[in-house]
Amino acid sequence: MGTPEATMICLDDSACLRGHRWSKAQFVAVKVYCELKFKCNPENRVGLLGMGSFKFGPTLSPTNDMNSIILYLEDMYLYNYGERADFYDAMGAAASKLWDFARIKRRILAFVGSPINMHWSYTKPLGEQFKDCGVALDVVNFFIMKKISHRVEYGTGAHELLYGTYHYGREQLGELVELINTDGNCHIVDMEDVNETSIGRKLQRSRILRKSVRYLVKRKAKKNGDGIGAGENEKLKLEAV
Repeated sequence: MGTPEATMICLDDSACLRGHRWSKAQFVAVKVYCELKFKCNPENRVGLLGMGSFKFGPTLSPTNDMNSIILYLEDMYLYNYGERADFYDAMGAAASKLWDFARIKRRILAFVGSPINMHWSYTKPLGEQFKDCGVALDVVNFFIMKKISHRVEYGTGAHELLYGTYHYGREQLGELVELINTDGNCHIVDMEDVNETSIGRKLQRSRILRKSVRYLVKRKAKKNGDGIGAGENEKLKLEAV
């Protein structure tokens, strides 16, 4: 089963995302993630917090109780949403929930779908802190801007979107993940045009869950007493999204 791991998932529940298809897609993604992690090792733990909630609202400490996780997701819309996703402070809040799990692997998974307050001056100190503490970071970024300098597409607010306190932070996120990464244990995955019906498949095929899916396929083949057939082998060819 491997070494158990505790994960804190940071959801983008900022006000600007309310009603968006990605709100429900995130919830589906969390369920897929948890189900896979618990199948790999029942001792794995997953906790949750919303980055847009007022002071992050109620948080769920890492648990392996799927019912508690589902109830938390269902209740998220009752929380006091913030206008923006407070990514920087959410990282600290999530990390604090992992301190009690110092003897096992620790990870943060963040979903980002709106402007965030992650600046270049934050990346190195935060990256070094996480690396020193052994906390890995995965990011699912679904805030995609292909033409970030095109004012026609983004209007007069383009400057604020690019350089404001809360801004398009894909480059900073990439740098942060690279700083924390140790032997390929951190990933950032960009997902575009994903909805609640396709998110599960895409997440399973991503680098974030590649090892977990591969482990389950191999375990199933071993349990059946045979090798990995062509059909099963296709499942192992998981390309990055």
